Formats: sequence, C-alpha cells, structure tokens
Amino acid sequence: MASPGAAESMAPPGLRALLQRGGAGFLRTLVEVKDGLPQDVPRQITDGHYVKVTPSVPCTNGARVVVASRRLQEHLGITTSLDAAEKADYVKLLTGAELVPGCEPWATAYGCHHAGMYMGQMGDGRAMSLTRVPTPNDALHPQHEIQLKGCGRTPFNRTFDGRCVLRSCVREFLMSEFMHAAGVRTTRALAVVATGEGDVHRPWFKDGARHQSMVHEVGAVTCRVAPNFLRFGHVCYFHEIGRLDLCRQVLAAAYGELFPKEGAPKQLAPEQYPKLFREVAERSADLMANWMRVGYVHGNMNSDNMSLLGLSLDYGPFGMMADYDMFHCPWQSARQYAFRYQPDIMRINLTVLCKAVIAALEDAHGDAAAGPEAVVESVLQEYPGTYGNKWMDTVRRKLGLTDTEAGVAAAAEMHNDLASLMEVDDVDYTTLYRCLADVAEERKGFEVVAPAFRDPHGPQQEKWEAWLAKYAALPRNVSVMKQANPCIVLHNYMATIAYEAAVQGDDSIVQELHAVLDNPYADEHRTSRWFGPVPEEYVSRPGVAVMS
Repeated sequence: MASPGAAESMAPPGLRALLQRGGAGFLRTLVEVKDGLPQDVPRQITDGHYVKVTPSVPCTNGARVVVASRRLQEHLGITTSLDAAEKADYVKLLTGAELVPGCEPWATAYGCHHAGMYMGQMGDGRAMSLTRVPTPNDALHPQHEIQLKGCGRTPFNRTFDGRCVLRSCVREFLMSEFMHAAGVRTTRALAVVATGEGDVHRPWFKDGARHQSMVHEVGAVTCRVAPNFLRFGHVCYFHEIGRLDLCRQVLAAAYGELFPKEGAPKQLAPEQYPKLFREVAERSADLMANWMRVGYVHGNMNSDNMSLLGLSLDYGPFGMMADYDMFHCPWQSARQYAFRYQPDIMRINLTVLCKAVIAALEDAHGDAAAGPEAVVESVLQEYPGTYGNKWMDTVRRKLGLTDTEAGVAAAAEMHNDLASLMEVDDVDYTTLYRCLADVAEERKGFEVVAPAFRDPHGPQQEKWEAWLAKYAALPRNVSVMKQANPCIVLHNYMATIAYEAAVQGDDSIVQELHAVLDNPYADEHRTSRWFGPVPEEYVSRPGVAVMS
C-alpha cells in the first residue's frame, strides 16, 4: 500500500492539489486581529492588519464555471484538463464551499485617499485571500496569493452584502487577462464561477434606461491571483491612525515582496526605506505609461486601488479609450481621474505614500533617518521626470521610430501633431495606431487609416494626408510598433455583449473574447468582428459608455 505522502505526490496537478500546497506564511510578519466579533459585523480595526474569515456565499445546483484562464493555470502548475470533475472542484473550492488544508482565509484593513484627501478605513469588504501557493515557474515571485472576490461579508463590508455579480466578474476577468497579455502589469483572474442564484441586488441601468434602478442580478465569484494584493492604502491607513509600528510591519512585508531574494526583514534598515519607495515609484511610473499606451482608464484611482507592486488592481468602473478623448473617464462621479490626469493622480497617491514612509522611517530611526528621508523626498520629486521619460519612450515605440536622439525628437513632434488631429475627429485610438503600421512610402494615403474613423470623409482629410506623408518618410520599425499597439482591446461594449449572454446561460462569447484577448497583438484580429471603432448603438449607452 502506498504511503500518504506517495499518494499525495501522485495526485493529479489540479486546483485542489495546488491549494493543498499553499499556506499563509506571509502573515507571520503581520498581526492578526482577535476581537471575538462575528466576521460580518462592520468595525474599525486599529490593533492589527488582518482578520481570519470564512467564505459564506450561497451556491445552488446551477453553479458553474463560466470561464477559466488556461495561461494562468499553466503558470500555477495546474495541468489537468477542465473536465467535469475538475469543474466541480472549481465550483466548490473557488466559492469557498469547501476549504482544503492549506487554506486559512483572511481579509485585511486598509485606508483610502481620494485625490489626496483621507476618506477613512476601507479594507477587503468582499474579498478573502485563501492561501499563498508556490509558483516555481515564476523567477521573480516564488509565491502567489489566491483571492476570492464576492464570497461573503468581512469586518470591512461597510454594511454591504459582500457579494459580486456576474456582470462585474466577467468584466474583471476579461480585462485583467487582456492586460497581462498586452504586457501591462496586473493582478490576474483564474476563473469566474456563477453561483447559480439570481437574487443579488444592485443599482444598474435596466433595459437601456438612462438612470439606474435596483435590479436582480446573477451572483458570481472571481478568483484573483497576484504575488500579493498589498496596496498604498495598507501603509497609509496605519499612518493615518497613528499606528506607525503596524505601518512599519507592512513596509517590511512589502520590501520582502519587492525584493524576494533578500526576504522580508523584521524591521527595515534606514537605507531600505528609500530603496523600497524608489522601486514603488518606478513601477508606478511604468504602469502609468503602459495604461496610456493601451488606452486604459482605471476610473477610480483612489490610493486604496493602487498596488505597491505596480500592478493594475481593482477593475471597477474602468473603460478603454475608444474615440480619442483625453478627458474620457467612464466613471461620471470622478472626472478628475480622466485619461490625461492619470499620471498626475499617481503622483498625488505617491505623495500620500511618501508621507507615511517618512513618518515610519523617522519613528524607527530618529536622527539616523535624515539622510534616507531626503532620498525618499527626492524620489518623489523625480517622479514627473521618471514618468515623462517612460512616456516619451512609449510614444516612440507606438510610432515605431528609432531609439536615437533624432528618433525621440521626431516622436515628440509627430505625436503632438497627431494628437491635435485626433482631438477633432471621431477616430478610434487603438485602431488608428494599429493601422499606422501599414503606412509606407508607397502607401501613405488616407485610406490606410480610414478603418479607424467613424466618418472617413471629415473636414481634416487634407491635414491627415500631410501628416501621413511626413510620417511615411521617417525610418520606422514596424515590428516594434506591432508590439506596442494591440490590435484588439476590451471595449466595454464587448464585455456587455459577453456578460449579457452569460447571464442567460450562454458562456460562449465570454470564452471567445478571452481567446481573442489572450493574443491581442495578432494581425489575424484585423478580420475579427471586434476590430475597429465601437458600434454606434453603444457609443452613448449608459453602463457601457459611462457609469455613475
């Protein structure tokens, strides 16, 4: 008879086996709150970082796996096919209906700054981290955190129901997996599980109405995956409530995540504070340049939605740039978070984080903090230049121009002139840049970029012809362009078509879109039904063009 250890090693490498290899060792550097209160009682947390919780989402016999990411499964070492037995495991394990050894769910407290103004405690109101699993396929991050979103109330629910609906889960899954495929740092989505019950109440735009009303929606859970889910708000919250000891512990944990080869120190040395802050600022600047590259608008750039690892985090009222509009923001309640302001808002969030880092540094090291503190402040002052350099390099790559002084100068001039043209015409941001890869000396007429226009006979056609002729004369690298400009992005109308079908039990469009977006740079998408400007019927539809 085989020993238990041998049996375990022979277990098929499915989701269950993955979770059983997990653990919560990461939490050993943080403080658990043990106040004895039920987990669904909203409360302020001041004496620890996290609370142990238990998923409580109701599941019916109609629960099903709507979509799963094969690329992420492979990255995590899950090699079993998603057959009926594995799907049954996904439903049980990713709703929390069954907790296997290795899973001890927790939820964390964090704070929120809105455009630099402190708004109080937030926290994982409907998200629970199950475990941390080994990821030997990832050279940078040897462990990843498995988190369920929509699996019940936590102490941070703020009187909400702790649930997610299928609509929001499908949107997050498709966008996070697209962003990864597009080369933008992001949290990932392993799968979406529809719970089978349709009694989750949400305000939404019913039957094309211009205003929201309460509607019954289908419940669902998203399984999110990331090296960790540490946010600016985890650091800033404990600074705001005067618990710098807890603030320092978060920073030490974050340091271990940013520099895994060094490990997480019990306490940061003075010189490690500026090293940590510089890494966060660099990653944040890189993230902003990539958001602008693909036309992504987050919609809600509060500090609690900013990742210390520089990941795109919390896909809520997001949208992709469709017709070029620098002031586009899908969330009508937060116009200050429009496309063009995103790099500036990141600087505001870094300023808030900088204050917390300096306070923790001074509290820990007193007079020895002076030198490192000055370095932290200098990193913040350098951020606009850091972002500016990354953005100009991004512009150069989007136009396919050479990495020379002349190429960079030409990129700035050509981009500024191009932006002036795009601001006047209804031109699709993604389609235009992809079409520019077709421009050549022998093919530089307006017809090359016409597929990007809603009205290809606009009054500026002569100006476009002049710009294209000038652009065609420049030395360019088309392969660089095609790796900088996706052929397909996830517009909200696409997600809407997919989730409306899934609500009716048809998951095929979600799965089709996932397959398309998993390879967004492929030329074959030029013949796809998803290529080109947003269809007219969706341009101003509430819940698609804008959200409130």
